[in-house]
Amino acid sequence: MPVSEAEETMRSAHDEDRHETVTDPAELHAELGRVRDRGYAVDQNRYRPGVCTIAAPVLDMDGTPLAAVAVSVPDSRFDLGRLDELGQLVKDTGAQITAHHLG
Repeated sequence: MPVSEAEETMRSAHDEDRHETVTDPAELHAELGRVRDRGYAVDQNRYRPGVCTIAAPVLDMDGTPLAAVAVSVPDSRFDLGRLDELGQLVKDTGAQITAHHLG
């Protein structure tokens, strides 16, 4: 996500009544860095209590996100020990869709 879009997201999120949405700019920038490094995002009870989601982007030829691939599970069934495995599967699926879209 380009910095300008991230800044806009922070402003709008701050104005909305979200459960555990990260609105602190420094915390959000740190989380975006972790997402870029991993290649996928993790939402553990932040947007909707009791739901955990792992998501990865589908990109266009310029590397701009077009869509996302996500897996959501109830928090009671979320196994943090499998995060790397599930994250890699979601990331690989996003990359396959990207390759097919560009192919």
